[in-house]
Amino acid sequence: MTEGRAKDFEFFTISSSEPVDHQIFVVSDFTGETASSTTRAALRQFTGDNVALRRFRNVRDPEQIVKICDLAKAQKAMVVATLVAQSMRDR
Repeated sequence: MTEGRAKDFEFFTISSSEPVDHQIFVVSDFTGETASSTTRAALRQFTGDNVALRRFRNVRDPEQIVKICDLAKAQKAMVVATLVAQSMRDR
């Protein structure tokens, strides 16, 4: 397992083979650490595929949610979200 981090992009690779097989977008209205940690813990149960986590932090505008979801759809990424505000979750 290897991990690497940049400001808003976090890679978590399950195996050492390339390229990335799947992407997961982690969306949060704060740091996204809880969702990232939980997702990494779940991913550790599997082997064989490379998974990249991309964390979107401080998402506070419903339009940001729409843009992120559009990007996830275009890149065939799964979305994991921890959003406190009900109005953000409803989007």
